[in-house]
Amino acid sequence: MTVSVSVDAGGAEAVRAFIEKNEGGRSPFVELVSTDPAFRSIIRPHDRKPTIPKLIYVSAEGRVIDIEYGVPRPNWVVNRIRQMASAASEG
Repeated sequence: MTVSVSVDAGGAEAVRAFIEKNEGGRSPFVELVSTDPAFRSIIRPHDRKPTIPKLIYVSAEGRVIDIEYGVPRPNWVVNRIRQMASAASEG
């Protein structure tokens, strides 16, 4: 499952408008909106840049593994996830 989290000021309506405009209302994502201080406190120690978009990699245990900034290429993301899965199975 893929989850997208909106952390901008537009909230849920901004997410819905973006998906409507760019995906015709259909999206492969689960859309969430987080202005929750708990969410921000979890990513803050890992988050070096106050920019969006950002891609947050989370382990199966719920730990933030890494954050990447900007729009990544899909094949880059797949390779990063494979690397992380391989490292997790070795350690």
